[in-house]
Amino acid sequence: MHRWIRLKLDVAYRISAYGRLNPTGIPAVDARQTVLGRLIQDVEALEFDAIRWRRTRKATIRARDQLRGEIWGAELRTITSIAAVASVHIRGIAGRFTLPPFRIGDREFAFAVRRIAVEAIREQERLLPHGLNPRVPRTMLERLEEWQALDRQAVEARLRHVGARAGVKARTHELMQEFTLLGALYRHEFRTDPARLAAWRSARRVAWPAHKP
Repeated sequence: MHRWIRLKLDVAYRISAYGRLNPTGIPAVDARQTVLGRLIQDVEALEFDAIRWRRTRKATIRARDQLRGEIWGAELRTITSIAAVASVHIRGIAGRFTLPPFRIGDREFAFAVRRIAVEAIREQERLLPHGLNPRVPRTMLERLEEWQALDRQAVEARLRHVGARAGVKARTHELMQEFTLLGALYRHEFRTDPARLAAWRSARRVAWPAHKP
């Protein structure tokens, strides 16, 4: 959890506990404490979602990148190697099955894989005598679809993580507003009770970092 979020939640927990230990019986104070409790739950739930989606995205990206490496190192390399050998004996093959660089953009990679798979299926009869397994280009297309699905999942997880983080930021801003409102109410209610007023100030106090990250 981000340090600033943890600090604000810690203050919220203390203020909520202060309200339970120092009941006023004033509807306005009780209402603000209820709102505070709901905001605490919202921040905790949104922070949990943000962490969960960040981890999901990282795991999905690892799986996606691993699959991409497998496609490049297995099916793609196999087809292009066979085509390179066949190009010595078959006219028109040379230049159509060039192994793309490993580190290219995702769109370029997907385009190259699909193009080479389609070309291999089209030239299947001529490549079979040189060792092409007819299942290989079709398997490569299937794995490409799997890779693209993982890529979409990674994008969705990133969007959900960003949404959850935005929700956490908005709710913690509301928490700070509740601190201000409750502070005004408690200072007025306990203006003649130094002990309770000191307890409120203690609950509200926090060592904020010098600068926001």
